[in-house]
Amino acid sequence: MKALTTLTDPVYTEPEKFTRYEKFWLKYINDKRDLPFIHLLTAIHIFVIPAAIILYTPLLQGWYWWLLYIPYFYFSQMYFKGRFGLMLHCISHRKLFCKRIYLVV
Repeated sequence: MKALTTLTDPVYTEPEKFTRYEKFWLKYINDKRDLPFIHLLTAIHIFVIPAAIILYTPLLQGWYWWLLYIPYFYFSQMYFKGRFGLMLHCISHRKLFCKRIYLVV
């Protein structure tokens, strides 16, 4: 029989101090261990979506279009795709955001 080795999976370690950005999102997510997902979604919104808007509108043409397309393709298909797929898998098992209703008075 094979002897099992000790687990080497990463374990969540809570930071000593949360940033203001993280404190803001902690109010809206169910579990503080999901903060890396918020960071990933923010990075996608900052880098990929504006580039896609520029590429799919007639703002750039010729070589300028290709100069933006190359980093866009790399980030959207090579860098973020696997991370986004893993995040989507994880949040399909467990809700990311709280179901709180905030009333504005």
